[in-house]
Amino acid sequence: MNTGLRRGEVLKLRWTCVDFERRLLTVEGRNAKNRQTRHVPLNEEAMSALRRWREQSGSGTRLFDVATGFGPRGKAEQLQS
Repeated sequence: MNTGLRRGEVLKLRWTCVDFERRLLTVEGRNAKNRQTRHVPLNEEAMSALRRWREQSGSGTRLFDVATGFGPRGKAEQLQS
């Protein structure tokens, strides 16, 4: 997506983190490796991809509605269940 984000950061993004007007993506500290919020500028290719994806993806809160294995029941715990 031309952002330099880590896979885990991308998978945790919410549409509220995308500022289409200012062309910025906000990575919230709770989702960042270093726990610091940062703002990532979006180039035209990334903006275009995000606009198209929003039209196709429906009304969910996350950009990519996938199970990551992160969270209260991580992969290791799921495997033991």
